[in-house]
Amino acid sequence: ILSREIAYTIEFEKKQLTEPVIDLINEQKQLAITQETLLELQTRSRELFSIYRSGADVQDHKVHSRVEMLVSEVEMYRPRISKYFSLAIQFNRGYANYHHIQRDWKASFECTKNEYELYQKHDHFKEQDSYNYKLCLANLMSRSSSAKETEWFLKALEEMKTAPVHSFNEEGEVFQNVYFQEHLYYINAGKFDKAEALVPVIEEGLRKYKSKINKARFLTFKYNIMIMYFVLHRFKESSKWADKILEDKSEIKENVKTVTKMLLPIIHFELGHVDLVENLTRSAYRHLSSKKRLHAFEKLVLQYFKVAPLRSNGANFEQNLRDFSKSISELIEREETNGMFGLEEVHLWVRNKQTSKPMHELLMGS
Repeated sequence: ILSREIAYTIEFEKKQLTEPVIDLINEQKQLAITQETLLELQTRSRELFSIYRSGADVQDHKVHSRVEMLVSEVEMYRPRISKYFSLAIQFNRGYANYHHIQRDWKASFECTKNEYELYQKHDHFKEQDSYNYKLCLANLMSRSSSAKETEWFLKALEEMKTAPVHSFNEEGEVFQNVYFQEHLYYINAGKFDKAEALVPVIEEGLRKYKSKINKARFLTFKYNIMIMYFVLHRFKESSKWADKILEDKSEIKENVKTVTKMLLPIIHFELGHVDLVENLTRSAYRHLSSKKRLHAFEKLVLQYFKVAPLRSNGANFEQNLRDFSKSISELIEREETNGMFGLEEVHLWVRNKQTSKPMHELLMGS
């Protein structure tokens, strides 16, 4: 539009050509600078998100350094964001992704809430850029859930469910965000009947929108269903979903696959598959041993598998279990273990063996 306006002014104005043309060219130059800034912010925000989504080890020095460099580059643009809606959106999105990587759920939620509130102040953008607004709603669901901001979660979920869709891509985006978050919400709230009722819907959606759903989200859908059945002591179904996860041979979501390998010996122990347990334990032990960097929880499981084979009639089974339980409890008290994949599930299983209380009751504190 600006290019055509400049050409029009040059062609049709008979007097005072210089000033209006220079003004228009300066406006065009400013727009180009803003677009370049937007691209820079988008690039950094998306890389931060990809680091989180891929399950990269943020305790790794290289990953940590990259994350800190990216957020410092996002920070450089702070002075400009108050003037431009698009820059403010990407700035908040970048910081939300950064805080999510750091497991600072509250700070991540606040940044995403800021983004949502920007859309409310400029609500014509909700329709003009409906894809990015739906992305904002999806992030708000995820971040409010992690921060235990239930009212905000339900608000975003309801708005996402009723938002109009204009293409197959948007339909797939709405499916994966609504059903992923709703299923996880029901599990965390102890509403397991509602969570299980969503499984057939999720299975159908995974088939229908397979080309649209990110591989990491695809695997995490399966992981959440596996964990749901594990907590419900439905170990046969849990085993089926564990196998689905391990069918994937890519390097995506290695943390999900690691926890699945750690849970498999426990699952088959509960199923009474004595012949499989030893092999699966050895396999999990080899997998953990081969990792270049082990977190404290993984080291703990590795040591337990080494000294305490899963045999309920073993002479030292109860004592090893008590020692294992004590070590997990001490680990949970450390702040840096917040949200660590698999930690809560293994702890629930250990407590179940000690108290005979069902895991879903222990999860809900009953």
